[in-house]
Amino acid sequence: MPQNNMKLDEMMRRNEPQDQIELGLILEGPLKSQFGELLRCIINGIQAEQLAESSARDSKLTSDRALGRIEGLNMLTDRLDLIVAIKDELVIVKRAQQEVKPGENK
Repeated sequence: MPQNNMKLDEMMRRNEPQDQIELGLILEGPLKSQFGELLRCIINGIQAEQLAESSARDSKLTSDRALGRIEGLNMLTDRLDLIVAIKDELVIVKRAQQEVKPGENK
């Protein structure tokens, strides 16, 4: 949970390594659960609907606008995955630093 009741938006803005780890931990569980699977199904469904609607002859939705919406959803899923991946990398680095403390010879 965010330290000292810091708001999540503050953590996102600060973007310190510990903030990135905490944000990744918050997202990781839900994204790897059935919720995450359902979220991806919903996003894929919206993308398919947007593509189908823009392809219809009588559609008022232009293909550029539909592709923009699809790209926005791709950006969202990429950002969620990236937050968890950054957390994973920072945890590895943190563990490595704890194993070899300054002044120790290994």
